[in-house]
Amino acid sequence: MKYDAFICFAPEDKEGIALPIADGLKKIGYEIRPDEFLSEDNEAIRIKIENGLKDSHFGIIILSEVFMQMISSKSDLDTFLIRQNVSGEKILLPVWHNVTPGIIEKYSVSLTDRVYAITNIGLDSVIASLASVMLSPINIASSGSERRHEIQKIMTKPKYTMNLYNEWHSDLIRESRIAVSAWVRRLENNQKEMPNLSDLRNERDIIVNHIDRLLIYYDQWAIFAKEEKIDNDLILKLLSSYLAWYYKIFILPLSLANQTDNEFTHRLNIIKNEVFTNQMFKYNSLQFD
Repeated sequence: MKYDAFICFAPEDKEGIALPIADGLKKIGYEIRPDEFLSEDNEAIRIKIENGLKDSHFGIIILSEVFMQMISSKSDLDTFLIRQNVSGEKILLPVWHNVTPGIIEKYSVSLTDRVYAITNIGLDSVIASLASVMLSPINIASSGSERRHEIQKIMTKPKYTMNLYNEWHSDLIRESRIAVSAWVRRLENNQKEMPNLSDLRNERDIIVNHIDRLLIYYDQWAIFAKEEKIDNDLILKLLSSYLAWYYKIFILPLSLANQTDNEFTHRLNIIKNEVFTNQMFKYNSLQFD
């Protein structure tokens, strides 16, 4: 028998989160391998993960600060968690437990863009997020329609929320964030105002591609927020250190520029209203790209 998943965790996290996740997944039809906790030896951790993957399609890792302190180096932590199967699908699913992006970054920068669930959004949402990841790959192909329907009913909001967060850290979006930030700084240093986007397009400026890429991301965010498909408060918390900065250097100057494209101006207004609300200023201060 091959299990749907095993759960790997520090002993301190067993009762509080690991067992509730296992029980919740079992209730909606997933087969979860008997629990495995970690010792403080790197080799033992590696062996437990390898053994878990031999008879499970996925490994769920409870990524708490206690867990990360058990790993002796950042490279080992990355090696443990960046695992794929032969088709390139991620098979180890980190669940952030009582940690923030800042705490994660202390142990591994590469892990800040890998999150499948965050426990402070509630147990049901964590289970839904994990179920949404494990629904489509090959191990669910033979599942009955009732199970598939039950999972899809509960997974929508956390799935969209985590996908939106992970997209912010994708290579393309990161490339455009850096390009746009550098471009705006050059404008500021030269004491130039944000130009009209129509003029940039006429000049076929390469920066337009990066601007459009970022705006498409914010468009998607605004639509999801308006339709209540995401946990907007959670996204604001996770990305708050970026939000205020990009609002200041990017969205606000664009909206103040003399735009002649009514449709573009309308898009900016929707983004400002749905994404850049007063809520964002409750959270962290400014941060560069």
